[in-house]
Amino acid sequence: MAVSVNLTGTWRDELVRASFRGCDFYVQNSESTVGRKTRLSNFWGTDETFIEDLGRSTDEFMIEGYVIANSDNSFNYFKARDELRQALADGVAGSCNGVEAYDQQRGTMTKPIGKYASRDSAKPGTLKHPFYGEILCYLKEPAKITESFEEGGIARFSMTFIRWKQTQRTGMRFDTLTSFDITALSTFNAFIDDFSGWMSIGGAFLGAIGNVMKTVLRGVSKMIGSIQGAIASTLNAAQSIVSSALNFTDSMLSSPCGIASTIGTGVDSVLSVCGMAGESVSSGVAGACSGEIRGDVYDLDGTSIPEKLTMYSVRALLNASDIDENDVTDVIPDEQLDNAKAVIDLFKGICINNACRIAVRGEYVSKEKAQQILDDALDYIDTFLLRLGSRSYDVTLSYQALENMRNSFINTMYAIMVDLEQITSYSVPVNGNNCLALAYDKFDNVNRNTEIYEMNKPSVCHPGFLPAGQTITILDS
Repeated sequence: MAVSVNLTGTWRDELVRASFRGCDFYVQNSESTVGRKTRLSNFWGTDETFIEDLGRSTDEFMIEGYVIANSDNSFNYFKARDELRQALADGVAGSCNGVEAYDQQRGTMTKPIGKYASRDSAKPGTLKHPFYGEILCYLKEPAKITESFEEGGIARFSMTFIRWKQTQRTGMRFDTLTSFDITALSTFNAFIDDFSGWMSIGGAFLGAIGNVMKTVLRGVSKMIGSIQGAIASTLNAAQSIVSSALNFTDSMLSSPCGIASTIGTGVDSVLSVCGMAGESVSSGVAGACSGEIRGDVYDLDGTSIPEKLTMYSVRALLNASDIDENDVTDVIPDEQLDNAKAVIDLFKGICINNACRIAVRGEYVSKEKAQQILDDALDYIDTFLLRLGSRSYDVTLSYQALENMRNSFINTMYAIMVDLEQITSYSVPVNGNNCLALAYDKFDNVNRNTEIYEMNKPSVCHPGFLPAGQTITILDS
């Protein structure tokens, strides 16, 4: 059987069309890498080596691409060349499908701002690879562009792309939470350890300190009652924990560690309300007669907390910490005043510590909500640091630990906020609009119509009718 061979074609006929951020180019050669990351350790004086597997390496794609003069660009390759340059340099020329950005230098997720927010270069772009299909990736390093008078009408691009993985965001959040939790635990332990040195048992100790303990624990019980957005069963369980803590004995009061443990148990009850001390599940609330389920269905496993529950829990803890020895109704003997202050300081430290631990797990809708919580917490932390600094007893360990936690808390909250949307205004056209159409036009997602409606109640009475000619608030994606 005779085989027909086309000898009249040129190398241009063998090029394969590809694109990056919507900018087309041709490919003749392509290479890729795949494998695992390893670390080799050599031990001095021996023939032994240790190979440590550090996980799968990131896929890389090396492409020799071309932009040439052809009928698609009216035989003017300059426009196609410049568009691809733009896409490689700053991403303005094409789309990256709205994927969230991962800042490799900071190790955080980011959302671009400004005119080109939907296709910013900080975000991974879509590479249409001739052999591997569509890949979300970054340009690993500056591309090399070659042009010459000899060939004319062609610009050669040497590009290396690195695959982007969605798991990077999950890892970032997990690592950030883990780091903060370690700092928060260290702060808690510092207050517990310092507290044992602050106490001076003797005199009318039992009665005076017992009254202070009852004051702070009753404050916890009142605090739990103010939390909204929680599951009823967890609120009841938390109240039971506080009630048990209130039934302390005189023998417990004889030990600073026993006092610290009782206060810690009482304040930690709020963590259980947020699912941080065991998983909780809400299936909504059944109507008394109809049986209809109303309310959200969600799991609380301690890794993420709904915004409403976060806001109320954090502020309840911060408000509860706003207490001093003057709030104790019973008279405190002068010789027990320092002990009373020590109990109050321990209570304040644990409340603020737990408030921050809950705050970093919040599922915030917008940057503004997260910023509010950050600002509120910092106000209480800074006020408490001033109080600690004026104490007559040694607070070095607690003071330094709280300062470290403050810095870690700020960094963690900012890492969360860079991935959140901002609240912005939207002017409803004079001929009106509705939440469903706005959700489609603004976000390309009709499911966000409820979000728009909830953000603007009661000024928006019905999701089908936005007030014509008026301004409402929406999230800026």
